[in-house]
Amino acid sequence: MELYSWFLNITSNHEHNKILNFIFNTEKDLYLGKYIVVYDTIHLKNGKVFGDKDSYMFLLSITSFSKDPLKRLIKAEIINENNIVDLEDIKENEFKENRLKNGIYFEREVNLINHLEKIDFKFNDGSKYTEFKP
Repeated sequence: MELYSWFLNITSNHEHNKILNFIFNTEKDLYLGKYIVVYDTIHLKNGKVFGDKDSYMFLLSITSFSKDPLKRLIKAEIINENNIVDLEDIKENEFKENRLKNGIYFEREVNLINHLEKIDFKFNDGSKYTEFKP
């Protein structure tokens, strides 16, 4: 059985909450990973870049044993397909010890919140991250 992994570039707090609600309440075959705050772009194997230069991205890593749950997430218009990158598509030199070199990984939400406040992070729509409450 193959395991698929993606990064979702979350563009608003509302989108973040919609994604988590969808995963917790509807899509049991998508598994949440870590939050990652990345500064700058991520270079892909096809020569394209993911993200915007000189700005922060708020990524959520997810995994599944099938691509179907991600397709359902897109079909339900929970996230735009352009805000998803397959980890297999990222250039190897973007990683160090299986982590993005320009990313800060968070396993605990309290650490994430503290970091976002420290860098005065705002999503693309100007909203700020708030703790998810199902």
